Amino acid sequence: MTTKMIEILRRLIRPAKLGRVLLLSVLVGAILQPVLVNQAQGGSIAPQENAREFGLQSINGFYAGYFRAIAGEGYAMFIFHDGRIAGVDIGGVLFDGTYEVTTDGAVSGKLGIKVPPGIPLIFGIKSPRSGLNYTIKLKTNIEEIKHRKFSVYTPLGPVTVRLVRTGDI
Repeated sequence: MTTKMIEILRRLIRPAKLGRVLLLSVLVGAILQPVLVNQAQGGSIAPQENAREFGLQSINGFYAGYFRAIAGEGYAMFIFHDGRIAGVDIGGVLFDGTYEVTTDGAVSGKLGIKVPPGIPLIFGIKSPRSGLNYTIKLKTNIEEIKHRKFSVYTPLGPVTVRLVRTGDI
């Protein structure tokens, strides 16, 4: 994710008002689509072709992500684009990673998570003064994405994730 993308997402979400968060899914397409296209590193279209075989038109798109962990719930917006994932939540947590869809419908990848200092987390703690940086493995399948619920495992504990597609790229 480029510095420009991060700054745009932070400015849109900084006031932490629901109206601005809802506008994110509309505005981010117009603002970031050229940036995402330019950032593509010769990405394969295989993730999209494999997704179509399993009943999804394309995984590319904007998604609202809802999270549940031991002590709370959270919300983030994500962009899935040709094997890349970028996202941000209302507290300023940044998500940046990659994914692939195999011919058998499996979806796997890695997601880097950068947590700013001192924000409350859905695990019942605040992030330390130095913030947090960690990477998680993504492992799910097309069926779980279609039904919008799957689990991921972080160093802080398990998280149930529900993705809702909000728009196309």
